[in-house]
Amino acid sequence: MKIEEIQYNEAKVLVGCVEEDIRSLKSQLKNIAIYEEEYSKIKTEKRKIEFLAARILLNKAVEKEVHVIYNEDNKPYLKDKSSFISITHSKNYVAVITHPSCQVGIDIELRTDRVKNIVKRFLNIREQSIFSKENNKLEIAWSAKEALFKIIGNKVRDFAAELEVFQFTVNEKGTLYVLHVSGSRIYKLRYYQNEIYTLVLCVDKRIKL
Repeated sequence: MKIEEIQYNEAKVLVGCVEEDIRSLKSQLKNIAIYEEEYSKIKTEKRKIEFLAARILLNKAVEKEVHVIYNEDNKPYLKDKSSFISITHSKNYVAVITHPSCQVGIDIELRTDRVKNIVKRFLNIREQSIFSKENNKLEIAWSAKEALFKIIGNKVRDFAAELEVFQFTVNEKGTLYVLHVSGSRIYKLRYYQNEIYTLVLCVDKRIKL
């Protein structure tokens, strides 16, 4: 697996391009035994590859063998609670983020025009007037809301009503701010965008209104 590492403040991000088959990935996950029951319930090859790759990356990120489990909201966390984590995947890419003391969220999406077809589902009227003509901004806005959903949870199921992205400038990497309307909080997010993927992450150091 080709792995790119990004350091953002105290957060560590690993982005993996998965080229291996299941057998090869299983051989790289030294603590596969603790996942056998959970892994046996996974039906598709794609999902098995994502499962294995994410745990390989998390082991590398925290430099030890960890046990990923899920809470009642299906949010992943480490059994020993040594770090906060978030996991994302798109096609053959998998990315993880870890932080020692703050909640984190991350989303990766391979570059496509797909997001143009769902603009009204995730952007409010003001956002649509700002972002709808620029596909790179649309992709970043979508991933930003996906990343925040992983922190805030079910309170933001309606992306258009609950999360509002403020205007931002697009470069290869940069910062943007998103308002959680009912939570009366602004989140600072970091984005990275290249020809292959859009990646957005958030470390939950929030600004109260």
